[in-house]
Order: sequence, then C-alpha cells, then structure tokens
Amino acid sequence: MRPLLLEIPIPILSRSREMRQLYIDQFNSISEITGINFIQKGNRKVAACYLDGSAHPQQDKTWAVLKEKGVYISEQGGMSVSIVEWLEMYGNPDNLGKTSPSSSLPLVEQVERIFVDPIHFESTIPSSYSGNLYKFLAGIFGVDRVTSVLHKYNVGECGDEYVFWRTSSSGNVCYDSRISYGSDGKRIKGNGGYRKHKVEDGYSARALFGSHLIKSESEVCVVESEKAALILAIAEKKGRVWCATGGSSNFNGVGPEMKLYPDFDMAGSFWECFACNKNGGTECLIEHIEDKRIKGWGCVNANPNMVHWWGKLEAMDGDGPDDLVLRILKAK
Repeated sequence: MRPLLLEIPIPILSRSREMRQLYIDQFNSISEITGINFIQKGNRKVAACYLDGSAHPQQDKTWAVLKEKGVYISEQGGMSVSIVEWLEMYGNPDNLGKTSPSSSLPLVEQVERIFVDPIHFESTIPSSYSGNLYKFLAGIFGVDRVTSVLHKYNVGECGDEYVFWRTSSSGNVCYDSRISYGSDGKRIKGNGGYRKHKVEDGYSARALFGSHLIKSESEVCVVESEKAALILAIAEKKGRVWCATGGSSNFNGVGPEMKLYPDFDMAGSFWECFACNKNGGTECLIEHIEDKRIKGWGCVNANPNMVHWWGKLEAMDGDGPDDLVLRILKAK
C-alpha cells in the first residue's frame, strides 16, 4: 500500500454539538470576522467582491457556505478555502475570537492534508489527445508540439473536458481543475471549472498550474488561465516557464520575482496592486465609481514585475496575452 503523503498533519477532530454551534456562530458572524459585507441568499451568504475582498460589480461573485467541517468561502471561477485559511491569506486570524472569545475549542475542524494518488492522476493523461482544445491548438501549432507541451504540463483529458493538475515543485499532485472546451477552443459557457479533489476532503495544498516545471534558475511568467499558460508555453522561444493562477485573485504560490501577465480587464488591473493590498496599502490610484472599480493601471506601489504586455497595441477588453499571440499568428 502506498503511504499517505502529508504536509503538516492536522489531527482529525471529533464532531460535537458544541463544535457545530461554533461553526454556526462563525457563519452568522462572517461579515464581522472578514470585514466583507455578506448578504444572506438562501443557504449561502454572498458578496460583491473578489475572494480577497476587493470590489466587484457582480453581487454574488464570492459566497460563504456552512459545511459539515466548517465555514468555507469561495469565489466564482476561483478558489474555495476554509475561513481559517482565508484569514491567514487576507485577514486577521484573531478575528475568529469575535464569535467565541472564551472557547477552548479549535477554531475549525480540519482534515489531514493529502495528495492525489499518482495512479488516479496518471490514468487521466492519454498517450495521444483527441478533444476539442487539443484539435484547436494542434491546428495552429502542430500535433507534435502541442502533445509535448500538454504532457509536460500533466494535462489530463476526458472527452472535451480537460483536467489541469496542480502539481507542486516537489512533485506532489495537489488537486485538479476541470474545464470543457468547444471546437473553437473556447470554454463552454456554463462550465466555470470544477474540481473533484476538494479542500474539505483534505486536498488543501496549493500550487500554480505548471509550478512543477520551475527550477532555481527559471524565469517564471504568470497568467490567469491554464489555457493561456499552455498557448504561451507552446509559442515560447526564450525558455521561460509559464504558470497559471486559475483565477484573477488566486495568488497562492506567486513568488516575488515572477513576472505577472494579467488579463486586460477590470480584474486584471488588481494584479498591479495585490501585493500592497495584502500589506494594508491604501494609496492605490485606481478609480472607483459608486464603489465599483473601473479598469485602470497605476497603483502607487505597483509590483515592479507587472508586465503591460499590450503596450501600444489595441487590446480588447477581456484579452489575455494568449489572445495577442493567436491574433499575431492569424495575421501572418
């Protein structure tokens, strides 16, 4: 039997009525704990913001739910994390004391951090691909080049659904991200991506898509979508490693020396200042109208590794750097 792989094992805590009540208290007080204005909607609480609390015009972009193992916060198209993990990334863990300051109970029930069994992981990766995304890319770049890069990035395939495995730099397979594509190479509407190996089941380790390719001497470039990372890796001429966050606010694993290539949209403009926002910066020059952020680039404390890849070209709203590459190839 293959030994269970663990990172910082956390004991599985026994369930109790008292623990369940603690979770309920945390859920009911989530606005006070996080500082985000959550509004009750059915059995969820929703908020018009990204996972990190930055404003977004969509009223339910981020939501919180009460599950058997604790309170979890999710962003549409992004991550799902426990309330403790959220506070570690974006807030103050001491805020959990607001619900039960005298409680000696653990703040949230956790499970052992585990990794995907290599047998299951390997079973999704075909020797040759045949789905829509593969056909679209192969029609542009050629069969051999596309197949090589998909294998290099550990991309699984199930019909027209692709499995983007997140593998850590140490080789552990953390979890999956599954997305379906049409014959035009675009994500099928209504399929915002999902995962089978979930946080609440113990698959809580995180990694950028492609982080297993990073070496000490690597120049790393970070984009938002997995598809963009693949296209840029296929077209790459300089030997750089292209990684993807998988969401506009998923910065776990993004190192201080990595080059950032955000999408050219409102969400992408946050990439300039996510570092200073996380450090409590309040001097950003990005404009707001009626609490809605308008697209703009010019954070006072902008990350020096931010790349305005569009330059003087006419990028369309929502474009990623991969769209520019495909447009240039089409023009040729």
